[in-house]
Amino acid sequence: MKILQTVNCLSLESALNGTTSFIDRNLRWIQNVPYVLLGVGCLIVGRRLKVLTQFKSISDIPHEFMKRNVSLRGCVTRVSHDGTIYVRHVPIIKFKKFQSIVKEGNRLNALPIKLLGLQCSEDELAKLQRELEKLQHTMIWFQLWSNDLQENSNMKSLHCLVSTPKWPFNRCLNVDLLNEGLAEFQPLPQNLMEQRKGLALAERLVKAQNYAIKKRRGIWYEPTKMQSYVASAKDGYAQIQLRQWGTNIGSSLKNIPSSLTQWFKRKT
Repeated sequence: MKILQTVNCLSLESALNGTTSFIDRNLRWIQNVPYVLLGVGCLIVGRRLKVLTQFKSISDIPHEFMKRNVSLRGCVTRVSHDGTIYVRHVPIIKFKKFQSIVKEGNRLNALPIKLLGLQCSEDELAKLQRELEKLQHTMIWFQLWSNDLQENSNMKSLHCLVSTPKWPFNRCLNVDLLNEGLAEFQPLPQNLMEQRKGLALAERLVKAQNYAIKKRRGIWYEPTKMQSYVASAKDGYAQIQLRQWGTNIGSSLKNIPSSLTQWFKRKT
């Protein structure tokens, strides 16, 4: 037994000596192992997040991005007459060649984006379009929520929350337009209302619309009682002045013949 124990101790000691000598010989390589693992992990995460991929169509966007409401960045190229924003997606990691393409303002490969939870009548579309045209050739963030491809609609577009760069923080364009009364709240799709985040978003948008209604902004503008009284008083005063002006002109026209006869009598 003692012989076996001594043999085991010698073998263990030799193994430890071999391990320590191997570590000493390859210490530099062993120190670089964590960096190698970190680089491999970054590559895997980057490939999963598609940091180098430019989405040129709605079908290019993974369904997982839509499910997790991922926020993407892009450059606005144009705004259509129906309020659709066309955005060229900018990947997380971009190159100089891509930056030159973005500055040219080319309309190709742009993603059609509609503002989620907003609707507007045909009479107010012109105002909304003028407001959205201010975003042309600017960088925005758009958060994915739903798209028309899932609903088998003929109009294929993304429904997103759009954030504009305003100091010191980004502002949600959907909420700002409802606050200003430039649009009306549109109920969210049923699949979003079944989720807690969808209900929270709907409450946020309804709150913004109620604020515009309370302040009588935009499409919700209605004159107060005092303003209506003042306007009616101004109209009544204007009508009285018009009548007096008309009577004065009529009386002056009637006096013209008599004044002419008197003038001729004086001359003769």
